[in-house]
Amino acid sequence: SAPAEQYREQWGRYAVMAAGINERTNYSLLLAIAGGLPELKLVLAGPLAPLKAKLKTLRDELLAKPNVVHIGVQHPDKLRHIIRGAVVGLVAYAFEPRQKAKDSASGSLKILGYLAQDRPVVSSINC
Repeated sequence: SAPAEQYREQWGRYAVMAAGINERTNYSLLLAIAGGLPELKLVLAGPLAPLKAKLKTLRDELLAKPNVVHIGVQHPDKLRHIIRGAVVGLVAYAFEPRQKAKDSASGSLKILGYLAQDRPVVSSINC
């Protein structure tokens, strides 16, 4: 689509993560992606939640990377074009591998949103 192409022109090849950027985000994973793939732009779409000092430091480090862009909360009509322009949709939650029960939803609807725009998904959770 034309709007998706405009985002490709703006950011080049990019991955999108549409989610709250909060205590559940795996900042170490996102930092590894940003550092290991400097030619790929990471576009973070969602609110920045208040964080404790250690996580806030990691988030600040992530947001300071030259290939990371935070675009805040976007209207769903705009977000679908942003997702369609991406090479991949990301779901990057931190979790304990041996955790038996989740204390909140895993965000599987995010994955459906990516798939609805014909984007592949890379996820840190089994959904």
